[in-house]
Amino acid sequence: MRDALRSGRTGEAAVGVVFVVGLAASAVHWTGIVAAGVLLGVVAPSVRRAFVFGLEFSLVLVAAFAGWMAWHGALAAWVGAGPLPLVTVAAALLAPVAAVGTRLLD
Repeated sequence: MRDALRSGRTGEAAVGVVFVVGLAASAVHWTGIVAAGVLLGVVAPSVRRAFVFGLEFSLVLVAAFAGWMAWHGALAAWVGAGPLPLVTVAAALLAPVAAVGTRLLD
């Protein structure tokens, strides 16, 4: 079944679904980041693609969070909050690590 998820149009659709579900899960709890990374590792056709998918998810996640903060007028305060933005970016980088780890176990 994993081979079917990793190739062709099915693979592209699976990555899209994982991105959407991962963003929704990450909005609820930080473990959604890890869950999205694991699922991206499952649908990735190679270790390299797993890392790229995880990194892309991390960038989209941080951009979505920054957009959400800007929408509420809190982006400047968040950026000026010292190490807090760095912790946010570091937490988002859990996705590529989880994706590659999952793919290496396959």
